[in-house]
Amino acid sequence: MTARTDATAEGRRLADADAGRADWRLWGPYLAERAWGTVREDYSSDGDAWAYFPFDHARSRAFRWSEDGMAGFCDRLKFVGAAKWLRLQSEEERLHGLKLFDFVLARDGAVELKAIDQPSTAFNGLAAVFEQALEREQRVTIRINALYELCFKEKAFAEMAELQWFLTEQVEEEKAAREIVAKFQLVKNDPAAILDIDRELGARTTTTTNV
Repeated sequence: MTARTDATAEGRRLADADAGRADWRLWGPYLAERAWGTVREDYSSDGDAWAYFPFDHARSRAFRWSEDGMAGFCDRLKFVGAAKWLRLQSEEERLHGLKLFDFVLARDGAVELKAIDQPSTAFNGLAAVFEQALEREQRVTIRINALYELCFKEKAFAEMAELQWFLTEQVEEEKAAREIVAKFQLVKNDPAAILDIDRELGARTTTTTNV
């Protein structure tokens, strides 16, 4: 076995486990450094970790985090392209959440965090991951439409202008997810074609959000 030389804290933990100096793996499934500070480390005052961050942050975690999200599921199945795409999507959703967060503060408002649902941890294959991603985007569109309607009734014009960006963005978000789902439906269970889609997903290099 080749000794690990990674200088990161995560690498040192793995090296200690390999050398028998520490039994990190006895604590359960291996948890990558990127997952620390998520729901597995609960900083809420009442032990309700999933109520500790807002809706858009919840979407970010659902796309990304370890066994608790879509990217982790893809990682475990070795669909590294899909996992990369979902991590970038997670970052994009985080930026969306911060855009709303900053707008509320700029309008001298108070940000109130609501409880959210814990994301799914099991999927019936890679196609099902993106089917759920599309469903999430569609639910987000419904929420934004409802907010826009409320702002219209209240004549909250600055808020309407801010939400217009999200309305336009959601058209692109749904379109991207719908195209991926359509590709999976087209290839069905063809392993070679699924690997081609995974490779294509891995070509994504950045988030597309311009905030």
